[in-house]
Amino acid sequence: MDRIARASIMKSGIQHLNDTAILLCVFESKKKLRQKNLEPENTPKPFAPKVTASYELHDLPGYGIVAFATQDIARGTRVMDEFPLLSIEVKKKFTTPFDIWNRLNDEPADRQESFRALFRSNKKLDKARREITRLTEGLEVKESSIDLEDVALVAAIWHTNVFWSMAQHFKSAVYEDQSRLNHMCMFNTMQISMPDGSQHMLAMRDIKEGEQLTCPYIETRGSYQDRQGYLEHWGFTCTCPLCEMELYVDKTPNLKIEETVPGLDQQGLTDMIVFMRIWFDAIQVDADEDWRKRAAEKNGIELKDVGLMFEKAFLLLEHMSKEEKDSSSAAAKLMEVNKTTMKNILADLKKSPVYWRE
Repeated sequence: MDRIARASIMKSGIQHLNDTAILLCVFESKKKLRQKNLEPENTPKPFAPKVTASYELHDLPGYGIVAFATQDIARGTRVMDEFPLLSIEVKKKFTTPFDIWNRLNDEPADRQESFRALFRSNKKLDKARREITRLTEGLEVKESSIDLEDVALVAAIWHTNVFWSMAQHFKSAVYEDQSRLNHMCMFNTMQISMPDGSQHMLAMRDIKEGEQLTCPYIETRGSYQDRQGYLEHWGFTCTCPLCEMELYVDKTPNLKIEETVPGLDQQGLTDMIVFMRIWFDAIQVDADEDWRKRAAEKNGIELKDVGLMFEKAFLLLEHMSKEEKDSSSAAAKLMEVNKTTMKNILADLKKSPVYWRE
């Protein structure tokens, strides 16, 4: 997403002479960017809970700032209508950390404060430090007001929280509330960008009061290993129902749960996992059922098989839950959360006959 900045003299003290030659005046030593012992993932200042008509944001230990529905939200409902805290027009292939830092400094103080309160991952921070080192290696050093570590921090926040604009493909943006949404491969909302630069999240299924609002950070069609590899850049492991089921099936050779339930053998469950990857990657990215029919046909799956596949998934989660001996363990609690998610998905699917065979 980074690009070399356009030729200009910016008030930060960075002058881009061309795409390869940069004269940089710095305040702090570049040694700061080469530190080997990275601090733990940053903990933002105490967050004051935010409550709206349809959702609330509050701190959840182990998960950071999380969004929950404050009421039942019907499929197709708009939530979190926002204009961006910070947006950048990408005119070239990359955006340098200095572009982002300068762009933020053009914003009012309150918007800068809101931006800086967002989470950033250490992997994104380390990448920003390496990029700054690459751009400044061997350049003349003079006294100035630039803090290179702050440039890296701002760039890391940007790359941790940025959305690509769907309406205006030359723009990317960070939002105060939407950028706090957690990832789930079995997400329940998707971003919708508007021509005026605003963006909202659209409910892809019915969402129950108290349920967490989630969105996808990555494409879900890849394998468990591929998905987790991408998500490492944000500093977490996804434990959504799809990931937990896929991990279990992969690690349980010759799996056969119950002879009397068709399809709950190793091959049947593997097929179910692949089906769900396609569902969340290519079909449940729009709330409209006519659109889903066309997408299902294009991706070679039968829409009337959806209900059966999710019923199989729920049976698998129940089987996995029974294997947890300690009901008070973190794994058992996670399983209950995942079963609730699956129940909510099934409740939404049961409202329409298009997902079921007669």
